[in-house]
Amino acid sequence: DNRLPSHVSLSFADLEGESLVIALSDYNIFCSTGSACTSREMVPSHVLLALSRAKHDVSPELRARGSLRFTLGPSTTRSDIVYTLRVLRRMVERFREVS
Repeated sequence: DNRLPSHVSLSFADLEGESLVIALSDYNIFCSTGSACTSREMVPSHVLLALSRAKHDVSPELRARGSLRFTLGPSTTRSDIVYTLRVLRRMVERFREVS
């Protein structure tokens, strides 16, 4: 309830978010790492660290470094979302294979 409906944040604790951002851009999928309030800083966002404390499977720092932030706009279609999820899944699987 207390969120913007046009923002989606995903976290992959075992991957670097920045690597995924670069890989996704090759497929014309553009997203960011971190939270909007600290997107220009190289340290994990205090917002993502706080959210990650609820998860106990990995450290909050690892979870925050593996985060991606997507913003949907009025022109975003269902097919855009399906395409993004398919490509993202392939990229995550590929990166996990080599790590």
